[in-house]
Amino acid sequence: MKNKMLLKWFFLVSVIAGLALAGCEEETKKEGCGNGLLDLGEQCDGAAGEDSTCAELGYYNALGEPQCRADCTWDFSACGGRCGDSIVEAEHGEQCDGDNLNGNTCQSLGFSGGVLSCSEFCQYDLSGCVTACGNGYTEGQESCDDGNQAPGDGCSAVCAVETGWSCTGTPSVCTAACGDALIVGDEDCDGANLNGNTCQSLGFSGGTLACTVGCAFDTSACVQ
Repeated sequence: MKNKMLLKWFFLVSVIAGLALAGCEEETKKEGCGNGLLDLGEQCDGAAGEDSTCAELGYYNALGEPQCRADCTWDFSACGGRCGDSIVEAEHGEQCDGDNLNGNTCQSLGFSGGVLSCSEFCQYDLSGCVTACGNGYTEGQESCDDGNQAPGDGCSAVCAVETGWSCTGTPSVCTAACGDALIVGDEDCDGANLNGNTCQSLGFSGGTLACTVGCAFDTSACVQ
């Protein structure tokens, strides 16, 4: 009887020990990189992890697949570049990337000064750049700068080319655009636009006033 009790006790202890050992093995199996399970702190583990393509993660290589490293972190080297990796991929239309401005400043882009930055879409953000209309340099959105802010000389007070003019050079030199039927600057006339003048208004007794190709009065047909 005593022996039977001992055998039962031994069997019970063996079962409990076996269950405890199996539990420990199961617990060990559930923890650590390389067990095929996504444990706390791991980005991936073998096939376990977020199943995303390179394209879904914003990378330019649409056919690439991220790989799981031996330390259970993602390896995106097969994905190529993306906006946000601090590398300027001009072939993908990037002008800049994060703090990488590709060597440019507001000044190198034609502004007087200010702070150049990069947008979340890897394009230059010019909102921090400043211009100075009237300094003789065509900057930013200016279409001309003749060194002053006086209107009526071809370049307006906000450094825009005025209607009927063309401006070139630095500082801008503006000339009347003869042939556009608009009378500006030192033009007497422009095409059929005689600015209301006739031979008589110019002191002749009669005749027909005309306009030369250089936008000056042609009085050859006027009579004294």
